[in-house]
Amino acid sequence: MELKKFLLPLILTATFYNDFFHGQLMANGKIFNQNNLTAASSRFPLGTKLIVKNGKKSVKVTVTDKCNCELDLSKKAFKQLASLEKGIIKVKIEKVF
Repeated sequence: MELKKFLLPLILTATFYNDFFHGQLMANGKIFNQNNLTAASSRFPLGTKLIVKNGKKSVKVTVTDKCNCELDLSKKAFKQLASLEKGIIKVKIEKVF
């Protein structure tokens, strides 16, 4: 999938990884760590870097895994956008590189 085909900004639903996945193997062959700024996505290729915004808050993440949802953030990344109690948030993808 070519990155230039995405029309930005893109509004997606974001969640965060369940604790079960901490220490598990990701699609990129590395071990998942909730304390890294990473994401899983069904829309973006592995290795894609994204600027994810929720209101005035933003975080830069790297897509390291695949999932069945639009965007699944590590806990560290999600906490930079909203409290974990929210669980699901709407985010804006402003930059893809």
